[in-house]
This record gives sequence, structure tokens and C-alpha cells, in this order.
Amino acid sequence: MLGDLSRTTTRPARAVHLLPYLVRCGVCDGPLSSQKVNRHGWTGQVYSCLRKRCAALKAEFLDEYVQRMMVVWLSRPKVYDFLTAASATDDEVAHARAEAQRLRGELEDWRKLGEEGEVTAIAYARAEKGLLAQIAEHEQRAAGAGSPAVLRGRIGDQAVQARQDLGDDIPVKREIIRLAADIKLLHAGFKGERRTFGRHRLDWRWKFGPQEQGPSELGPAGSPLDDAAA
Repeated sequence: MLGDLSRTTTRPARAVHLLPYLVRCGVCDGPLSSQKVNRHGWTGQVYSCLRKRCAALKAEFLDEYVQRMMVVWLSRPKVYDFLTAASATDDEVAHARAEAQRLRGELEDWRKLGEEGEVTAIAYARAEKGLLAQIAEHEQRAAGAGSPAVLRGRIGDQAVQARQDLGDDIPVKREIIRLAADIKLLHAGFKGERRTFGRHRLDWRWKFGPQEQGPSELGPAGSPLDDAAA
């Protein structure tokens, strides 16, 4: 038993940092990785281009900016309307549930016919496959699956509280970001240039809904956040 390589005794590693391999380099399109650096008396995590180190930034600044942008965008009425537009109405949900129940009854009838030898195993298998697919489709409609599951309860007026409730749940935060946005980190600019970190350092595109960006500067006013890229 101990030699069985198919048995695993460890859990897959959970994500520790928010944005590695989600944000890409705006220069070479390579992924950003996270690494701990000690430079000029400062020690901390930095996101940097994995391929050529084209762009880099202190992780704490990019993490905070991206999370705040996500909350601002998910809170917008237009985004809420877009994500809920395809959600099922109460009547549609009730109909879908009833149809799923009817199909489960039909599947049970097929099972009984199979047990009694009234239909072949092949015929039952085909009927079961088709009915199960239809049942799954109606159950999904009954769940009101207009918006992605990870966003339910986290849009509109609930967006701010949802971020607070997530706390340090990095995997869920990463899934929300992966689902909603394509983000690239641009080069800091000329060496020695000191500018407040903000929207100018990012090529940001939403994967669905209105392409609204929010405030151009969400970093602490007057902070030379780009210093970390040096």
C-alpha cells in the first residue's frame, strides 16, 4: 500500500500571492512572477516579468490597486445589470425545476424497464445519457446561472462587503480576477523617474461588460510607488 504511487498524502499547494501568472508583462507579454527582494534597505515581495525583467513593481501596491479596481467595477450598476440580465426569472426557475423533476421521473421509468428486461442495456444507456444531460441543463437554469458562480453575491451593492468577507482567501480572489480582467504591467518609464503609481502603469481590459476603468489614480497620493521597479 505504501508503495502505491497513485495514493497521495499531500494537498495541492494553495496560492499564496494574488497576481503571479494572472498579470502579464506589457512589454514582452511574459507572465509576472512574485519574488522576495532585499534592496536599498527594503525587503518585500515584488512582481516582475519572468522572461526579461522588463517591468516590476512592489506587490503590495499592485495587489491593493487591482483589488480596489475590481470592487469599483463590480459595484457599478451597469456591470450589475449586465451580469444579472441573463439570470432566470422566478417563473423560469419554477418551470426549470418542474422539468428537471419530470425528466428524473422519466429516467426512473427507463430504469424500471431495464430491470424488467423490457429494454436493452444499450437502449437504457442511451436514454440515460440524454436524460441526464437534459436534467443537468434544467437544474442549471433553476439555479439562475446568469452570472458566474464565483461572482454571485459579490456584485452591485454587495461588492464592498464581499471583499471584506473574503479576507485572505487568495484562491477565490484570483478566480474573480482571472474571470473578469486581462491586466498587463507596463514599464515604469525613464530610470530615476518618480511618479505616483496608477492607471498609467497598466494595460487593463475587462473580459465582459462595460469597459469602464474608474479613477485614474487609486494609489496613495504623492507616493513614489514606482520606486520598486528600479
